[in-house]
Amino acid sequence: MHERGEKKPALPAGYPMSLIKDIARQGKDKVLSRALEVLGRKVVSRYGTLCDITLDSLDRKIEIEVLLEGESIPIRISINRFDIVFEGGEARVIFRDIAVSRAWMKTLAEDILEGRALKIPRKYAKLLDKIAQHTGLSPWAPHPDRSKGV
Repeated sequence: MHERGEKKPALPAGYPMSLIKDIARQGKDKVLSRALEVLGRKVVSRYGTLCDITLDSLDRKIEIEVLLEGESIPIRISINRFDIVFEGGEARVIFRDIAVSRAWMKTLAEDILEGRALKIPRKYAKLLDKIAQHTGLSPWAPHPDRSKGV
């Protein structure tokens, strides 16, 4: 432990700051994944059990595994692109490029979810915003691949 007034050792010369940012982003993603897990369990509970949910904020991906009632094998849902936008003072998420391990569910997801701006409940939007501000890594920043509205 360092005494008051004593300088903390500096990072070694050439230490990659990108590594530090990656570690911070991964920590943020874990916290956000846990917040999504709480919300996801509420949404999925009527249909089955949420087994896993993982967020990758850098690549804007979400991986979800759900065991549906009456099924013996979980389904995998991959949201390969998502954006979070603000419209009229509300946070909304837009899912793009959705893949599901069952073909008919993929078609349903494309019809119902893909490309639509879904409202994020205020209490969760505030939580996501606080985490982003605390870490200094905003999930609201435009994704480089989609800065031109792609």
